[in-house]
Amino acid sequence: MTTHTTPFGRDAFQRLVLTMVAYLPLLANDMGRVAADTKAYLYLDPGRLLARAPYMWHPEVALGTVTHQNIGYLWPVGPFFWFGEALGLPDWIAQRLWLGSVLLAAGLGMRWFLRTLGWRGSALLVSSLAYMLSPYLLNYVDRHSVILLPWAGLPWLMGLTVRALRTKGWRHAAVFGLVALTVGGVNASSLLLVGIGPLVWLVWCGLERSASWSRIIGTASRIGVAFVATGVWWMVGLAVQAQYGLPTLRLTENYKVVSDAATAPELFRGLGYWYFYGQGRLGAWIEPATSYTRWALPLSFALPLLALLVAVVVRFRHRSHALMLMVVGLLVGIGAHPYDGPSPLGRLFREWTLSDTGLALRSTPRALPLSILGTSMLLGAGVAALGRWRPRWEQPAAIGLCLLVVANLSPLWQGEILGRLVQRPEEVPSYWHAAAAHLDAQGDATRVLEIPGSDFAAYRWGNSGDPVLPGLMDRSHVARELIPQGSPASAALLVALDAEIQEGRFDPDSLAPMAQLLGAGDVVYRADLQFERFRTPRPDDLWADLRDAPGFENPIGFGSPAANVAGPERPLVDQHTLSRSPTAEHPAPAVVLPVSDPQPILRLADPTRPIVLAGDAVGLLAAAGEGLLEPGRPILFSASFSDDAAAIQGLNLAQSRLVLTDTNRKDAHRWGTIRETTGYTERLDETPTAGDLSEHRLPVLPEHTGTRTVARQEGIRVDATAYGNPVTFTPGDRPFHAVDGRVDTAWSVGAFNDVVGERLDLHLDRPTPVGHLLVLQASSQGQNRWITDLRVHLNDRWIDVILDTSSRTMPGQRVNLPGEEVSDIGLEVLGTDVGVLNHYAGVTGVGFAEVMVDGVTADETIFLPTDLTDAMGADAGSEIVVLLTRQRSNPLDPIREQPERAMDRTVTIPWNRTFLLRGDARLSATAADDLIDHPSGPFARSSGSLAGDLRSRARAAFDENPATAWQTPIGDPVGHSLTVFHAEAQQFSDLSLTYRADSLHSVPTKLLLVGDGGPVGTVELPGTPRNPANGIITVDLSVPPFTSRTLTIEILEVAKRQTMNWYSGLPDILPVAIVEVHDGPNTAPVRPWYDSGCRDDLLKVDGHPVEIRISGSISDALARRPLKINPCGPALRLADGEHRLAGTAGVESGVDIDRIVLTSAPTADPGADPLPTITTIHTSRTDLTVEVGRSDTPVWLVLGQSLNDGWSLQDEAGMDHGPPTLVDGYANGWLINPGQTAATYRLRWLPQRTVWAALYLSLATALICLAVAIRGRMDTGSPDIERPEFVNPIRRRCLLGQRPALAIGLAVGAFAVLNLPAWPITGAGIGVVTALGLWGRLPHRLTSTLAVAFMSVAAGLIAIEQIRFRHPRDFVWPLFFEQYHVVGVLAILCLAGAAVEALLEYRVRR
Repeated sequence: MTTHTTPFGRDAFQRLVLTMVAYLPLLANDMGRVAADTKAYLYLDPGRLLARAPYMWHPEVALGTVTHQNIGYLWPVGPFFWFGEALGLPDWIAQRLWLGSVLLAAGLGMRWFLRTLGWRGSALLVSSLAYMLSPYLLNYVDRHSVILLPWAGLPWLMGLTVRALRTKGWRHAAVFGLVALTVGGVNASSLLLVGIGPLVWLVWCGLERSASWSRIIGTASRIGVAFVATGVWWMVGLAVQAQYGLPTLRLTENYKVVSDAATAPELFRGLGYWYFYGQGRLGAWIEPATSYTRWALPLSFALPLLALLVAVVVRFRHRSHALMLMVVGLLVGIGAHPYDGPSPLGRLFREWTLSDTGLALRSTPRALPLSILGTSMLLGAGVAALGRWRPRWEQPAAIGLCLLVVANLSPLWQGEILGRLVQRPEEVPSYWHAAAAHLDAQGDATRVLEIPGSDFAAYRWGNSGDPVLPGLMDRSHVARELIPQGSPASAALLVALDAEIQEGRFDPDSLAPMAQLLGAGDVVYRADLQFERFRTPRPDDLWADLRDAPGFENPIGFGSPAANVAGPERPLVDQHTLSRSPTAEHPAPAVVLPVSDPQPILRLADPTRPIVLAGDAVGLLAAAGEGLLEPGRPILFSASFSDDAAAIQGLNLAQSRLVLTDTNRKDAHRWGTIRETTGYTERLDETPTAGDLSEHRLPVLPEHTGTRTVARQEGIRVDATAYGNPVTFTPGDRPFHAVDGRVDTAWSVGAFNDVVGERLDLHLDRPTPVGHLLVLQASSQGQNRWITDLRVHLNDRWIDVILDTSSRTMPGQRVNLPGEEVSDIGLEVLGTDVGVLNHYAGVTGVGFAEVMVDGVTADETIFLPTDLTDAMGADAGSEIVVLLTRQRSNPLDPIREQPERAMDRTVTIPWNRTFLLRGDARLSATAADDLIDHPSGPFARSSGSLAGDLRSRARAAFDENPATAWQTPIGDPVGHSLTVFHAEAQQFSDLSLTYRADSLHSVPTKLLLVGDGGPVGTVELPGTPRNPANGIITVDLSVPPFTSRTLTIEILEVAKRQTMNWYSGLPDILPVAIVEVHDGPNTAPVRPWYDSGCRDDLLKVDGHPVEIRISGSISDALARRPLKINPCGPALRLADGEHRLAGTAGVESGVDIDRIVLTSAPTADPGADPLPTITTIHTSRTDLTVEVGRSDTPVWLVLGQSLNDGWSLQDEAGMDHGPPTLVDGYANGWLINPGQTAATYRLRWLPQRTVWAALYLSLATALICLAVAIRGRMDTGSPDIERPEFVNPIRRRCLLGQRPALAIGLAVGAFAVLNLPAWPITGAGIGVVTALGLWGRLPHRLTSTLAVAFMSVAAGLIAIEQIRFRHPRDFVWPLFFEQYHVVGVLAILCLAGAAVEALLEYRVRR
C-alpha cells in the first residue's frame, strides 16, 4: 500500500477526521430532542433497566413476561447510558454520544482491519469513511441502533480473524470472543449474519492456499470456542425465551415482507430493508427514505458502481476476498427474492423460514455489512492505485472521494438522520412524573393498568416508542402494545379488553371488574396520545365513558385539562369528531382511576364456588360487563378440562356458576396493528387461508371436540382465497355474506391489492342441477373497481363469463349454466376494469353482494361450545348463564361493514331449566326517525345526515339545543335539504338560522326555502367560516312571510371546508351543520324516555317470536348507548338440548339486539366462606415465599402473573405441586391444602437458575479471554502486502489450461444457473466467459466488466423510470423496479466469476 506522508495519510489526522464526522453532525442534529431509539427506559432510568436485565422473567411488564433479548442490554448499551446518567449528561447528548460511538467504532474498525492487511495512507481514510457512512445505517440508526453493533463490529472481527490465522495462540481468538460478546447480545441474528464474513475469509484463504487447511480449521475452532463461551449468556437467554416465551418472531413481520424489498439493486446501494420504505399516516417511517427514492438515488448508486469499476482496473492483495464478500453479502441479502419465484437455494431458505429457527434469520439484508466492507475496500484500493500511478493525484482524489461518501449520507448533514416523527423533548412532561410518584406511593401489592393501548407510544408532546410510565415508576405496569407479551392467555385477555376500547364497543361496566381480576389497583388513562397516528380512541370520547364508570374512586387528574387536537399532517376530522358535542369535557392529560376494593396480585380463591366459563378471554370480558365476576371466586375455562371430562365433574357444581358464551371462536388473527385484528367465525371443517403469512393464531386453550364457537352453514358452505385487505381483518367482508340473502352485505377482497386469482367457492350440501346464477357485485363506499372477467368453476370444468354493468345493480346479472348436477361452484376473478397496476393504493376491493344459486338457499348459525354441557351429568342445581354478544363495528366508522347484521346463535342447554331473559340493545344507526319522534309532532326529516350519529338527524335543528345540529353527510353538502312537517299550516315569518362556524364544517352561502306551494325565496349568506367567540353564527332568512305545513331548506351553495381522509389520504368535503332553525311556530318536542313497547319482531327462540321491550333514556338512545331488554311474557322454559336464538337485523327493525343474557338461578347458594390469610415473607422477580393461614379445606393459591410453565410451587416439606393451572383467564394457580396450621410455600421461576449459570459462565470466560488478550502472544505475522496498481482490463492472461478452466467455468455456470434458474442460458454464459477468461481466450477482467455493465444498466433504468413516473415511496417501492432485479443478480453472479478469477490469479502469481 502507498506510504505517502501527506496530512491525509497520517494516523492522527485520520482518527481525528473519523471522530469529528462520527460525533459532530449527530450532536448538531435536533439538539435537545431524544429519538425513540432502542428502549425508552435507557434514557428514563438506565439503572432500573440494568438491574432488571439479568432476569428473563419480568413481573413488571405485561402481567409478567419472558423478555425478548432484554438480557443483551447488560453490555454494552446499558452500562453506557448508566454511565451517562451518572455523569449527569442530558439524555439527548448521551444518545448522540452512543450513536456517534457506534459510527466511530465502525470507522476505526475498518481502519484497523485494513492496517492489519498492511494498508497505509489515504486509502485507509477513504475506506473507513465509506464503511462508516454507508446508507445501511439509515435503516436502524434512529430506532434500533443496537442492530448496528454487529455492523460496527464486523471489521474488528475480520481483522482478528486475519491475525488469529497468521499468529499462533489464543490471544486473537479471545479478543474475537470479547468483541462478539460486545456487539451480539441484543440481536443474535444480525451477529450470525455478519459472522459469515470471518468464515468466508477463512475458507477463501484455504482456497487460495495462503494458509493450510489445518491452520484454518485450528483458527476457526479457537474462534468458535471463544465465541460460544463468551456468548452463552445470550444464547441461553434465547433458548429460554423460545421455550417459555411467546413466539415473538411470528407475531412481527413475516419473511415475505422482508423478501419483497430485498432486490439486488437496492441491496447493492446498502438499502433493501423493508422498514426503510414504510409509510405511516403521518409520513415516512424513516424520513431519509424520501431522498433516497428521489434526488439521492443517482449518487447512492454511483459510489458502489465506482467501487465495481475499481475492481475492473485495479489489482491488489485480497481483491478476491473483497469481491467474494460482496457476492456473499448480496446473495444472502437477496435470500428468497422474489418470494413467489426464488432460486432453488432461495426456495430452500424460504421453506426454512416457515420454521422458528429459519424465521429468526429472516432479516437477510442484515448481511449487507459484508458487501459494504468489500465495496469500501475497493474504493480505498482505487485511491491507492491512483497514488501509485500519479502520486500528486492521490490526495485530491482521496478528498473528492471522501466528500462523495459524506454527500451520500446527506441526512447526516441535513439534520434528517433522526426522524422527526420518532422524537420527544429532553424532559418528559412533569404531570407524568407526578402521576408516577403518586402510583408508587400506593404500594406494590397491585399493578397499574394503562389504557388505551397504542401500537407504539406516540404522545402529543413527543414519541418515546415505549410507554413512559413504566420508566418513571417501580410498580408493575400493563398496557396493550403492538407486539404482545406475557403468555398466550394473558396476551389474549389484554387484547380482548383493549380491542373493545379501540373499536368503539367499550362497556364501562366491565372495566373495574377486569381491573380487579388483573390485580390492578389503579387504572391510568393516558389522554395525551397522538391518537391520529394509530387511530386510537379520541380522548374526549373515551373520557366520557370513563368518568362515570362504576367501581372506581374519584379520578385524580395530573396536568391541566385541555383539548387534544390532531396535528396538521393527518387532521382526523371525521364522524367521530363531528358527532362530539362542542361542550364535551376535556380530560387531564394523565388521569388515575383508583379501583375500589382491588385484588392483590398474589391472592387466594375459593375452589368450592368456581365460575366455569365455556369460552375465552372475550367471554370473560363480557361476563365482567354483566357483573358475573366476583372477587374470591376462581374463574376456570371449561376448555382447560376438555381432555378430562371427569375434572369438570370433580368441581363443586352445586355452587358453581356455569357461563356459556359464544366466544373461543375459531377465527384468524393478525398482529400488524392493534385494531381490526380478528377474523370471522369459521366452520369447524374450515382450514386457514393458505399462504397468508400475516395470520398467526396464538393457542390459548386446548382444542378438543366442542371447545370452539364455530359457524354451522347449511345449504351452501362458503370458502374464499381471501377477504377484506392484507393488513387487518374485516369480518364484515367474510365469504358467507355473498350467499346470505342480503344485498347489504358482501364478500369483498383485495382492498388496495391485486385481485386476479381470488376465488369464492360454494359447496352445496348435495349435488343439485343448477341452471343459472344471479350475480350482484359488491359496492362499497367510493367503489372504483369492478370485476369484468369471471371464471365459473363447476366441479371439474369451467366457463368464462364477461360481467357487464347489470352485475353492479339490482337484481344482478344472470349467468346461464349447463344445468347439470354440481356440488362445487367456484367464482374466480380473472380481470377487472382497472387492469394490472403497479400500485393499488386507493383502489377498492371487489367481490359479490349476492350470488344466488338456482334452487338453493344458504343458512348460517353460530354454534356455541359444547364441551361444558357435554361433561354434565344430572342437574346439580348449578347457576347457568347463557351470554350471547353480537359481533359489531362502530357505525361512526362507515368504512367498516358490520360483521353481523343480526345475532344468530345455537346453544346446547345441559338441563331442563327456566331462564330469565335480559340484555342490551341499541337503536340502529339506520333507524327510521319515527322510532324516536314525539308522537305529537312536528316532525323533521332530511335528505341525509352524518353517518352513524343519530344526534345529527334533522330534529337536532329544531330542538332549541345549541349543542346539537343537523349535519349533512361528509361529502359535498350542495343539494341536501332539511324539512319540518307540522300537523296544520303555520305562519312562517322572521325566520333565522344558526350554523356552526368552527373550522370543522363547510358553511352555507346560499339557501333555497320551499313551502307547500313551492319556493318562497333564496337567501344569500356571508359564509363566514369561523366565529372564534362561540363557533356559531346566526343569520336572518330574509323571505316574505308565508303559510305552510312544511318548511324545506335546501343548500344551494357552500364555502367548502376540506379535510384529509384518514384511510385514503384524499380530500373530503366537510359537512354543513345547522344548529337551529328558528321557524316561529312551536318546535319539535323531544320525548325524555325511549320505550319500544312490547315487540315480537325482534327475537325468536327456536323459530318462535319472543316478546321483548326495549327501554332507556332518549339521550342514551340517540348516543347509541345500551338500552335495556326486558321480557314482556313469562320466563323461558328450555329443555335440555340445542336451542336457536335469532335476532332481527337492525337495518330492518330499527333496533340492534347486541347482547342476550339468559339466567337460570341455582337451586341453593349458601354463600362464601372466609378465605384464610396470605402473607408475603420474601419477594423478588423470580422467587417468592408466602405464608397461608390455616384452612380445613383446599384453596387456590393464585399468582396473578401470566401463566408460565416455568413457575414451580413447593411446600414446607419440599413437595413440588406441579405446573400451574390457568386460573382467572391468565394467572398461575395451584390448589393447596394448608391444613390446621399456617403453611409456608415457595414460588420460583426455575429457568432463571439456568440463566444465572450462563451469565456466570460467560463472565468467567470473558475474564479469562481478557487475561489472555492482555498477556497472550502479540500479532507476530507479517501482512501479505501487494500495493494496488492499475492493470489493463482487456489484457488476456492464461491462468489455467483448457480442462481446468472448463471445470471451473462449469462450476461457476452451475452456480449462476442455480441462482438464476429463469435465465439458464445467461447463467451458462457467465460460466463460459469465466472459463474462456481463465484459459486466456477472453480479457481476464471481462467478468468484472460485465458486472459493472449490468449493475449500471439496472441503476440507470431505475433512475430513469423513477424520474419519469415518480413512483410513490411506500413498502412496494422496490417492486416498481422488479424487472431490473434480475439484471442486478447477473451483475452479482459476474462478480462471483471475477472473485474466482482473482483467486486463481493469486494462486498463479504465488
